[in-house]
Amino acid sequence: MKKFLFTVFSVVLFLLVFVAVYRVWGARLNAKLVKVAEVKRGDLILRVKAPGYITSRRIFTVTAPIAGEIKGLNEKVVVGSTVKKNQVFCYIVPTAEEEKSLQEDLKFAEMNCELAEKDLEVAKKLYEMKAISYQEYRAKEISFLREKSNLEKLRAKLEPKPVYSPIDGVLVKAEVKNGQIVTAGKELFVVADLNSLVAVLNVFESDVNKVYTGVRGNILIDGEVKFSGEVENVSLIREETSPGSAPTYKVYVNIINRMDPSAMLRIGGTVVGELTYRVIRNVKVVPLEAVNYEPGSLSRTFVYVYKNGRARKRYVSVGETDGTFIEIKDGLKEEERVITSGSYFVKDGEWVKVEKE
Repeated sequence: MKKFLFTVFSVVLFLLVFVAVYRVWGARLNAKLVKVAEVKRGDLILRVKAPGYITSRRIFTVTAPIAGEIKGLNEKVVVGSTVKKNQVFCYIVPTAEEEKSLQEDLKFAEMNCELAEKDLEVAKKLYEMKAISYQEYRAKEISFLREKSNLEKLRAKLEPKPVYSPIDGVLVKAEVKNGQIVTAGKELFVVADLNSLVAVLNVFESDVNKVYTGVRGNILIDGEVKFSGEVENVSLIREETSPGSAPTYKVYVNIINRMDPSAMLRIGGTVVGELTYRVIRNVKVVPLEAVNYEPGSLSRTFVYVYKNGRARKRYVSVGETDGTFIEIKDGLKEEERVITSGSYFVKDGEWVKVEKE
């Protein structure tokens, strides 16, 4: 009887041990694959990232000096071409109907001027003979000068009026053609100074207080750093945005250095600015994806420490983040390893397997 009981006890004990070992090794064999990273010291470079465009501080609008018809348009002057100061774009002449009217007025003005000049000559002789007073002579002189001025104005109206560039720069807009009738003051050309380029960034309201005059950063084109710059002005006026869009403010960045010798900036070209507003040096950091938040609480953060093949949950105190790494203020020691990829799917105490890089 005793022998039988001993045998039963041995079998049960063996089965319990087998089940326990099976569960342990089974759990280890079915361990979730994770990636880990060491807790280390490093620098956090905090940046504000915002889209924007290139413009110039010196943009001049060239308007029609008089009403009339466009003539002699310079075919070499096209949008995107460089222009020189005082380079003629085109001329404006009176329309055919206006020219006919001016020619008629000119004939009368020439006749009136000729008569006034003869009257002045007669008045001069009479004055020299003391036949008339100085006031009478002066009246004839003023009458002649008035007619002469009127004649000169009419002749000037018949002369082609040149339209020219006010500066050295690049032509960014030209909406004219030969034969086009324009009114005085109509916009004809827009010229920009390429030596005064500035990046205008649309910074979210939540980030704008981090940016101030003197903050430096990089200007990216197609995702690559092409230029460096410095903030010269932060607008105090919120930009109008479409319903549901986050409000933004304009930040003006002076272009300082060309990082890529082959890079070109074009008026209106889209860019992305990365402005470095703070650098935190020599702090403990881990990849941002290693940090998890307790459900229902954004203030309680934790990580899973990889230790002896298991994931061990540990609460930590965090600081700033640069979007890739996050500062660990308390809760971890240097060289400890934390689970990064896969941390969201593991549980405290669960067996895990580190995925080979």
